[in-house]
Amino acid sequence: MWFFWWDGRNRRGGARVFWWLFFLFMFSSMMGSGFFWLMMLGLFVLFAVGATSGVREFLNSTNDTQRPSSARRVDIPEPLRQVITPVSPTPQELAQDHALDAAISAGINPQTASVLPIDIGVVAYHGDNTTVHRTWRVDTRADALQPFVNLHVKQAARGRLRFEIRDDAGQMVFFYERDYSLTSGENLIMPPARMPIDQSSAKLGSWTLRVLGDNLPLAEHHFQWQTGEKTKLEAVGADGEISDEMRAMLARTRLERMSLDELLGDDADDSTMQRRN
Repeated sequence: MWFFWWDGRNRRGGARVFWWLFFLFMFSSMMGSGFFWLMMLGLFVLFAVGATSGVREFLNSTNDTQRPSSARRVDIPEPLRQVITPVSPTPQELAQDHALDAAISAGINPQTASVLPIDIGVVAYHGDNTTVHRTWRVDTRADALQPFVNLHVKQAARGRLRFEIRDDAGQMVFFYERDYSLTSGENLIMPPARMPIDQSSAKLGSWTLRVLGDNLPLAEHHFQWQTGEKTKLEAVGADGEISDEMRAMLARTRLERMSLDELLGDDADDSTMQRRN
């Protein structure tokens, strides 16, 4: 029984060598006894069993190599980052409420208009003071008024713009017209001409500023007057504020006004660009 213990200690080597020696011994002892073919059959069975065991061990080793390890690192892909493209505000979102009201008063549909006023009002001059009036009432002590409009255009265009101011009786007291090239997007426009205010005339009721493009109404804005000593201005929206763009526009129109005065003379300015009834 000693060789069984040996097989348990060294399963792949010990018993196999022992059995080989045992069969060789038996083969040599029985060569002359007539058991040659019986020994050949035993050797064939032994080789078949050995070959089967070798194939089984090879397959088991292959499966162990291909079997995934439980400790294998699994890379989890990072979630895709969603890129949010900023959406540009629509002209209706850019437009101030009083400008939308002016468009609707002129018969313009803000949802479908290709040219939409997004800001409109007048600039009042009193001495060295300059004040922007959108919904504020204009001080009766002002020396002059200068209209402005900011038009949002979907596509670049060129046309003739006309500014009109009418008093509460519907009489035209100011107009200015000129050809302008409008770019896609915002176009702040301020004519270089100003409307002088006659301090002796009564300024009552609601006055109207109208802007027309190629004789088609684009905006109709209403403003009123106040007596500076009695009425306090109420801060509504962006009234009184002058943006950097408007400051540049004021400086540009001031230069244009000086050039026109030098070219046409003082009387030409009153006869061609302003009309008072």
